[in-house]
Amino acid sequence: MFSVDMLSQDQLPESTQHTGNNGANRGNTFSTIKLKLASIRWYHKRQIGIDLTTSPDFTILLQGIKRLSPPVHKLQPITPALLRLLYRQLDLLQPQHRLLWGSVLIGFFFLLRRSEYLRIGQTRHFYCLKYQDAFFSDAEGKPTHEANATSVTIGLEGAKNDQFGRGAWRTMHALGDPVICPVIALRHFKIVQKKPAYKSPYLCGDLTATMVAKSFKATARSIGVPEANYSTHSLRIGGGHCAPERGSEQHGN
Repeated sequence: MFSVDMLSQDQLPESTQHTGNNGANRGNTFSTIKLKLASIRWYHKRQIGIDLTTSPDFTILLQGIKRLSPPVHKLQPITPALLRLLYRQLDLLQPQHRLLWGSVLIGFFFLLRRSEYLRIGQTRHFYCLKYQDAFFSDAEGKPTHEANATSVTIGLEGAKNDQFGRGAWRTMHALGDPVICPVIALRHFKIVQKKPAYKSPYLCGDLTATMVAKSFKATARSIGVPEANYSTHSLRIGGGHCAPERGSEQHGN
């Protein structure tokens, strides 16, 4: 069990200066600070039975932070209709376009965070989805030949919120759609991997989050909607909205 220095009642306001900055040393928003403080309170309550309370001065401090924080910009989901618009703008004879389309579909169906399947700048997380961890599967999620596949299964070695690195296997069943389907997505990757220039241990190769985001923004511009409303996270939001309509399974290691 790891150890953490506990806070006394009068140290909670002081801790705000540490919750106020993120990894890039930029100021966090009010909502992020609230989440961090809630985690501190929860940990103290669970581990040593202390309820950390806030003083009137501390409440005023938080109100000031709230006023200074920019308004929350709500992203719009990537819908199947928007995916079809993107598809029509791509030339799948170009390996890079095919790689992009396959990656977008995998991210959409498996509700992946960008770090779980894309390179972010020059950074790639250890749990980024690998080519060897994606395969065609049958109705029970067992490996099978592409011609007999009724689903696709992927294995994640970890995740942003997987503190113990346990990973998980996820299976997504075919939809029968000739364009938007997880089985079709993996077929695109198989085709791209036959190109020597696109051989990679990672399923999505060197595709970056910036490239994917740019494709969404370009599609948004083409139909006259604000491009600022779309990012890689929009794909996860859209996939989540459509999840009840699809068949999926998740298996922990």
